[in-house]
Amino acid sequence: IESNKQITKKLHLPLGHKVYELTRLRIVDGEPLIIETCYVDFERFPELIHHNFSQESFYGVLENNYGVHIVKGEEKIGITYTTPEESALLKIEEESPVFFLTGVVNDGEDVPIEYFKSVVRADSVRFASVLTR
Repeated sequence: IESNKQITKKLHLPLGHKVYELTRLRIVDGEPLIIETCYVDFERFPELIHHNFSQESFYGVLENNYGVHIVKGEEKIGITYTTPEESALLKIEEESPVFFLTGVVNDGEDVPIEYFKSVVRADSVRFASVLTR
């Protein structure tokens, strides 16, 4: 697809730049829990289309095939309500409350590699943080 303003800003690419849009449905114990959508630069990773990410690790492919080492990222968590399509995929009622995660992952040179959005079932997933001083 062509990058829109949001993808352009997050990945530091020109508006309309070609990007991959990868969407995965995460299933645990037969239950669909998370819809993950990520965007990556098509020019930087031209052969991504040839990988089966139901059998291969996305970050493993980036590291092993492209030499990209993910070193940091930023993630924001909010609350939203499901669309009819999301509800069908997650097998929950329409307009159910869900967690909405967005973020950017960077490589060792601090170049944005991936912009992601996730819709996460709030009735089945918990988030935890470890705080240290």
